[in-house]
Amino acid sequence: MDASEQVRRQEIVRRRLVAMGLDPEPISEGRALVATLRLCSQPFPTLEGGSFAVTSVRFVSVGDDRVKCLEPREFFYLPFVRIVDCRSADELEQRLRAAWNERLERVRSTRRWLEKLGAHAIPLDDAPGAALALTFGHVRTRAVALEPRHLLLPTCGPLAGIALRRAEDRLFVADPTLAAGVDLELAITSRMEQLARLDARLEREARLAVANESTMPPRPVDREPPVRLLLVGRELAGDVALLESLRLRSWQVVVARDAAQALRAFDASSPELVLSETALNRFEGIELVPALRSIPGVEEIPVVLVDDRARPERREAAKRAGAAGYLVRPIEIPRIAQGLGDLARRPRRRRFTRYPSRLAVRPATGAQSLVTEDVARGGMFVWAERELPIGQVDRYQITLPAPGGVVEVEAQALYRRTVPGSARSGAGLRFFSFAGDGESRWIAWLKAGESSGAERDLY
Repeated sequence: MDASEQVRRQEIVRRRLVAMGLDPEPISEGRALVATLRLCSQPFPTLEGGSFAVTSVRFVSVGDDRVKCLEPREFFYLPFVRIVDCRSADELEQRLRAAWNERLERVRSTRRWLEKLGAHAIPLDDAPGAALALTFGHVRTRAVALEPRHLLLPTCGPLAGIALRRAEDRLFVADPTLAAGVDLELAITSRMEQLARLDARLEREARLAVANESTMPPRPVDREPPVRLLLVGRELAGDVALLESLRLRSWQVVVARDAAQALRAFDASSPELVLSETALNRFEGIELVPALRSIPGVEEIPVVLVDDRARPERREAAKRAGAAGYLVRPIEIPRIAQGLGDLARRPRRRRFTRYPSRLAVRPATGAQSLVTEDVARGGMFVWAERELPIGQVDRYQITLPAPGGVVEVEAQALYRRTVPGSARSGAGLRFFSFAGDGESRWIAWLKAGESSGAERDLY
């Protein structure tokens, strides 16, 4: 998010809180607001059936639609509270009270779950909650139970001094088949030891990578994938200022003057976003939305329709047809570029059919051989002898069955997958660009081998 957008959203939150009669103040270099809400005299219930008084709650804004409680300490563990449709301070207080009651009920159900297992449940000192007592040698600690089966791992024992690389690794989800507290403790201990071994292995690999860095060829610099855009319509295709503005942002633009050309464009490329005029001779831009989904290998692609003037009925028809947006001329790319880019990069808005296939792949910067498991218009999943760095862009050579030859492509590793108990590692690669006529040959090969029973997924 750029600075101007951040300021705009912050102002929305400020006005929303001021309208409730609150006095918000900026913190964290202006990225969030803090405010204090005065409460009525009605006390809050406790787990033990009693009550306690709270005169005020201090909270911080999260994004432009939620707040997180900071003080008093008992409220720190409450979930985020939505304010986007909150009209008054009284309504905000009612939501805080509802969140508190929901938290108490969740703690009660968690305690019942631990008691059912025969586990030793202990209360938290500074908030309503439950924990599981654990012992590592002479060290006694606890795993905080957030809700039934969900616990936060402690930072002692096997994990002493280890800062986990992913926050989600700190969360332990118990197997629903566990029947006793001792089984739960053993499962938690086993998970902590597994994470400690993984951390040690990653540390060794990092040290080895540093030691070998001088002998390794230079790695390509990580960079953002370019947006691949298809412009459809005579006026859009002839808008020199629009084309120049898009290309200045390094977008890859394909131009089609009518619907037929737009459909044929997918024979040689795989755009991830379509910007189309609503009127395409005798073909309506709205009709283009389902037509694009019928192209082999394309499951979903965001289509934004452009009209010469605002027509509410056409906007509604575009929405019903599944269009991702509706714009009215003139188009101001600096204002909408971020939104269009987000649409193109959102996996659920651009889906390509995944086909199971085994092809040999060789990266240009390494000697290891890769093998594909699935392939698609926009990328591939490969198994490797060594882990591919996430986020790195590299050049790969894909060997197609005869007479397809070799296709050279730039691709970025987006995610990694491993096989438990095995050294095997896989990575999902998203295509950046193809060399020469590689993309048209790749698409032709995919279309020729398309199977109606192919597994579907996204890149």
